[in-house]
Amino acid sequence: MDIDLEAILRTFKSECDEHLVRMEEALIVLETDPDDAKCLEAIFRGAHTIKGNAAGLGYVKVGEFAHAFEELLQRLRNKVALVNKARITLLLRAVDALRQMIPEAIGGADTLCDEHQSLLAQLLDKSAPGAVDEIPALAPELNHPAARRGRLEDPPMRMERADTVRVDIHKLDHMLNLAGEIAVAHGRLRQALDPRLHQLADALEAQAQLERLSMDLQEQIMKARMVPLGPIFRQFHRMVRDIAQASGKAARLAIIGDDVEIDLSMVEKLKDPLTHMIRNALDHGIEMPDVRRARGKNAAGVITLKALHEGANIVIEPQRRWRWFKPRTHRRRACALWAFSRA
Repeated sequence: MDIDLEAILRTFKSECDEHLVRMEEALIVLETDPDDAKCLEAIFRGAHTIKGNAAGLGYVKVGEFAHAFEELLQRLRNKVALVNKARITLLLRAVDALRQMIPEAIGGADTLCDEHQSLLAQLLDKSAPGAVDEIPALAPELNHPAARRGRLEDPPMRMERADTVRVDIHKLDHMLNLAGEIAVAHGRLRQALDPRLHQLADALEAQAQLERLSMDLQEQIMKARMVPLGPIFRQFHRMVRDIAQASGKAARLAIIGDDVEIDLSMVEKLKDPLTHMIRNALDHGIEMPDVRRARGKNAAGVITLKALHEGANIVIEPQRRWRWFKPRTHRRRACALWAFSRA
């Protein structure tokens, strides 16, 4: 049997992307709660999986870099090194590096550039706790005048339409059964239309059944194209963290309804409106920490994305005590999107 290497590489890239998003999210949580052992373990498992898969495909440099990532995490797990903002920033920069290195390796360039070599050295630094610079260099996308003024003109987002989609086995089984029933109904219709049999009633019944089954199959195929909003929303954790820190604010992203599903074709279309709304929430809905404290609020603000079904719509809407900013609507069967900041 021939091995479809392209399919294997697509799966490898897709799984790495998923691991990196989860690792990024867990790192941001770990930054606020350095004692969260579950988050640390989840990050470690992601790095370990990427290392093993990369090595299995012969991507030596990616595997080497992921191993260094894993080594630092092991030191953090063993309390040999401390979880602090400097190391979280270093690990987030390492996530960015892996996100860049993996597609380059798949394209034939399994190498480490100077920046990645420097990151590798920092990851492997076994100096005493706290030896890592307290404020490492900003990630490239933040090392920009606009970012230092507290506003990113074009934050990096990785929200692209995928070439593949994972489908629940039960959905596939249902589609397979429907295809079999359609074949049976088609055979009945062909037989009933035999002019020698004069079975008009049977023909009409078979035609109605065929139409009904075809509509059911179409609906199942549409469902197979649906993807949960959770992985899409979670990509904004990093953006909120980076923009807030660059502007001197403290904020985090809360997600509700991450299991709500949306058509695959809508994924790319969500990038701009969601980015715009979250930025507005950060700029206009989150005050500076000292202002928030003076008003009796928690120093850190919360930006929430909430998704829910409302008829044929997928809506992200405000709750009580929430203030909304700049609603933007993209429509595919009326899909309304909102972003909010806690007052």
